[in-house]
Amino acid sequence: MGVLRAAAEINIFRSEVAFCREEVNRLERQTRRCNFRVVGLAGKSLEEDCASLVRSQILSKFPSITNAVEIEKCYREGRGQPNKPAHIVVRVASHEHKVDIMKQRRNALKDCPFFIVDDLTKRDLAEKRRWASQAKSLWDSGVKLRFYSGRWRGSLGEIYYFGPNP
Repeated sequence: MGVLRAAAEINIFRSEVAFCREEVNRLERQTRRCNFRVVGLAGKSLEEDCASLVRSQILSKFPSITNAVEIEKCYREGRGQPNKPAHIVVRVASHEHKVDIMKQRRNALKDCPFFIVDDLTKRDLAEKRRWASQAKSLWDSGVKLRFYSGRWRGSLGEIYYFGPNP
């Protein structure tokens, strides 16, 4: 009887830990709401003024919103690799400005050697990569999926399940 009770308590603790992990990830996602990453933009050093670099190299390519965007924080994250510069994390003052940039990025940065991506948490990035090949094949077949709030979603915002529904 004592073993069964201990096993039941362990299961309760595991579910509480899983809930806490999800909650922490949700809170981290919320803090990154106004962030995006610039990948592949070379710079002089880690001590450079990333905000002016981003404003001159990237935001200048978005003429409709360049003057309205206020950069709160901008810094390089990580060391980078020999042929790959470290990512630049940019935090803008308004979520609406971030959404405008993300919507226009494909056309605005078409001929640039760098690109812009959403600043995802480690768990969200792992989830996105886990199903990326299946999402791409579905996209090619006409099913429009996008990744936000930690889940792959259909065109109406509903969660898309690749395997059996939980």
